[in-house]
Amino acid sequence: TYTWNIYEDNGIIHSKDYPKFLRTNVEYTWIIHMNSSNEIEINLTDINLDYDYDYLQIITGDVIYSLNIPKSFRLQTINETKLILRTKHSNDDYQYRGFNLTYQKLNKTSMDENNQLKNLPCGKIYSSYNGTIEFQYETLTSFDCLILIEVDDGQNIFLRFDYLNWDTKENYIDIGLFHDPNQYQIYHISG
Repeated sequence: TYTWNIYEDNGIIHSKDYPKFLRTNVEYTWIIHMNSSNEIEINLTDINLDYDYDYLQIITGDVIYSLNIPKSFRLQTINETKLILRTKHSNDDYQYRGFNLTYQKLNKTSMDENNQLKNLPCGKIYSSYNGTIEFQYETLTSFDCLILIEVDDGQNIFLRFDYLNWDTKENYIDIGLFHDPNQYQIYHISG
């Protein structure tokens, strides 16, 4: 078993000797200490393991994520994020590359985003990956609304409703997925 403590705000983590020979019967643990950050972005650029015997996991608190394909994602975490590679493939004749990733510590929803939510008539924050959002604005025919949904994989979904017209049912809804309120893609839906 090998363990590394990581304190840098960003960097590269890869299996020992990547992209060459991945040893068997070894456990590697990288502990990323979060300092004042409470969110981490991980970009897994390459992974090649014996998936019947080897695994790569990220552990944040009580939540465990298993990684098996290249992807990018964000995680909310407290104190530390553990990255564990455990290899148990049958012998060293198998030529698995291991993995390579980059990480970046981030701060969660900025104060500007929270203030933007508070200043809107129906600005709210939800912390769930499913559910129903209800409005109690029966007398309003149009208003501006921004809703932040904090999803469990660290992604923030912002729903912005502009000029909902309940009387004539000419609804215009803009939906954006973004982490920076100044940079997001808008989807315009009318119905």
